[in-house]
Amino acid sequence: MSDVISQESFDELALYFNGGGHLLTPDARRIAAERARILCACGLDALRQYTHRTGMTVHYYVAPYDTSDLLRTGANALALTGARHELSGIKTPLIDAYILPSDLTKFAPSWGLEPAPSERANVILREVSALPRVLRLHVAADLLHVCDIGAVDERAQERAECIMKELCRPSER
Repeated sequence: MSDVISQESFDELALYFNGGGHLLTPDARRIAAERARILCACGLDALRQYTHRTGMTVHYYVAPYDTSDLLRTGANALALTGARHELSGIKTPLIDAYILPSDLTKFAPSWGLEPAPSERANVILREVSALPRVLRLHVAADLLHVCDIGAVDERAQERAECIMKELCRPSER
């Protein structure tokens, strides 16, 4: 695997893994099938390359209050992923979510979020031009990312590996 994947292509790959290959154009389906084959053959090392994507800017913040308050006030603006997604099975105060640029500009100041180094962040906002339907591949890649930056413990990587094994079962696609 070589260059960085775009958020749009990653969303198509996630859809392919989720059984939605028939919804893709023939070209996108062919590309997704090849990427899926490589991901399944190479595992987390290949998935790690997809933790950074063009069209997605990751912002790290510290919320000076209980992060569950942020979920109550901003739930409609966020698409939860990674360690905060229900598929992760992880209980954590970390907020990890996709957000639109307009919502980031509007909510980050009103939520009192302070920029922070990744290892101190308790809020990770992944700015994208269109909120994705967060599927298992999103959760796995974003779990791996938060584990790699030290925001959560190694359970996140273990869970990412389990999700990838599920996705790579032939009957799943």
